[in-house]
Amino acid sequence: EMAFEDDLFMGGGGLPSRIATKGYDKEKPVCAVILTVNCGGSYDELFRAVEQVPPEEEVAISLWNVPFDNIKYLEKKLNKEGTTDAGEKLQPLIDEIVSDIDRAEPQSVLLNFECCSGFSDNTVPGNDKALFNRIIRLFLDRGHNVNTGDFSTKALISCWEEQVLGPNPLSVVENVAKV
Repeated sequence: EMAFEDDLFMGGGGLPSRIATKGYDKEKPVCAVILTVNCGGSYDELFRAVEQVPPEEEVAISLWNVPFDNIKYLEKKLNKEGTTDAGEKLQPLIDEIVSDIDRAEPQSVLLNFECCSGFSDNTVPGNDKALFNRIIRLFLDRGHNVNTGDFSTKALISCWEEQVLGPNPLSVVENVAKV
């Protein structure tokens, strides 16, 4: 089990890391998988601040911090596109994440895009708007759940690709600025 490292998280890069959950054991059946995706400083530390506790001792929650720049490798692995070119340190972690996803019921998997400095009104990390849309579509097509925090929701509204995600049901109603 890997420990969460703040320096990798704050930089938005680095490797995915497993976040400790109560009673986690990779031999136990997985009742839920949460992938919390970020880039840069986070304003949304829910899954690190609130301990994730499984409903029963016989099952485990798999909780991962995934830097946004690793999403392309996760997408390739989930699409079974062969080699992901992820490198010798990253590939085993991507494999482990996908193994956890495959061990859980589809509706028990959450892809959570945090409210973090890598997202803004019209920006996603690395300006990879196409990847942002594709990974959301992939998770939804697999029966998983997707959540976006404040800044990542703003980015989603402006970066929404209708040919990938369908008609955009979201809109900005009002922007409030403090003086």
